[in-house]
Amino acid sequence: MDTEQLGRKLIEMMPQKALEYLEGKKARRYFDGMRKKDSQSARLQYLSSKAGHIAIAVAAGGLLVFSSAMMYKGSDEISYVLERPAYGEGFRDENLRYSWQTEDGEAEGDISVPLPEKIPELNTAENVLDEKAGELEAIMLGVNESADLVDKTLNFENAPFENKNIYVTWQSDHPHLISDFGRIRNDDLTEPVEAVVHATMSYGQAEKAVEFSVTVLPKVLSDYERERWLEEHITEDENNIYLPEADGDVAWMTLASGAHPVKALLIVIAAIVMVTFLDDYELGKAISKRQTDMVRDLPRFLQRLSLLMHAGSTLPQAWKRICQDYEKIKEEGVSRPLYEEALAVMASYETGVPFSTCLFEMNRYCSQMEVSRMTLLLIQNIKKGNRMVIESMDQMNREIWKTHLELMKKQGELVSTKLILPMLLQLAVVLGIVLTPVMLSLNT
Repeated sequence: MDTEQLGRKLIEMMPQKALEYLEGKKARRYFDGMRKKDSQSARLQYLSSKAGHIAIAVAAGGLLVFSSAMMYKGSDEISYVLERPAYGEGFRDENLRYSWQTEDGEAEGDISVPLPEKIPELNTAENVLDEKAGELEAIMLGVNESADLVDKTLNFENAPFENKNIYVTWQSDHPHLISDFGRIRNDDLTEPVEAVVHATMSYGQAEKAVEFSVTVLPKVLSDYERERWLEEHITEDENNIYLPEADGDVAWMTLASGAHPVKALLIVIAAIVMVTFLDDYELGKAISKRQTDMVRDLPRFLQRLSLLMHAGSTLPQAWKRICQDYEKIKEEGVSRPLYEEALAVMASYETGVPFSTCLFEMNRYCSQMEVSRMTLLLIQNIKKGNRMVIESMDQMNREIWKTHLELMKKQGELVSTKLILPMLLQLAVVLGIVLTPVMLSLNT
């Protein structure tokens, strides 16, 4: 089912007041000014499209809000004890939010707490440590090229492996040169210095000691980012991870995940508003284009009408001649709203309707100020003869040409404004081409 069919079904179920609200005053005035047959078809097509768009937006928005509400997980206050995963389940991070009561007020923040799995038996743990010892040197060096070229911070992470149950403690025989956190303090060095890093790996009840020889180069390094206080004071045993309490001033809670339903609802409301006014915006553009085309064609229309009447034709004869010429152009696919209304006037006149009545109907259908002036002027002077009509048209033609020139001037200014950005880009390219050789010559 396409949008128009969906809209038609919705329109059949909607009361008249709802249809009037959906259509809007601007669209209602536009359709009331059209001929009855065209008005009914255009109004139905417009309402069907608009109602269909709104229905689709509401359905998609409801689905988004429902899915967000199902996936959203709020913050729940928890205890100070977290249970480790069972052995074999692997490591996981628990995202938590803390609320710390201080003398200055309440401080909140987010922290990720690692939850290693439970410890295996002794033989299994020793085999795992023997396997992981060969990987420890590369992990310790971090971004340094090799152990003989150490000039950046070493990675003294306490849980450097994917299995977070394996802990490593680090110690250097030159603590003034390599801190317990791996920071290199070589600001005062004038030559390379050799040092030994002692690493003690522990996995449950199993332990393994490993030593690494490194050469620290005399190079100033950036400051090492220390771990936050909360991360440093997390303790654990075989079954649980204990979060710091800070004398009861810290409250822990799980970190909210997923999109909040209120945010999803705001997005849905914004989408519905945009869809609601999209059709009105397109209709407004069509109305504005139609009126602009009429103003653009009106001076030439009046000029031809005046010339034909100067040549001896009556007003209806001159009108008919202009319509015949337009029908030849229309066969090539050209459509102009002013001439279409002129064809409608001639069609009504040929059925026996008085020409003044036809002009009055054209005035109502066009709803354009300059066209209304023309039709009212012709209606007022049509009984006074061709001479009075021609004089009035000549005077009005001069005024309309001024309006036409002002319209063309505004459109030209709009085009000039749009060309400012491309001109600035061209200027930047030219300046780059001219200044590049100069800057290169200055550098050399």
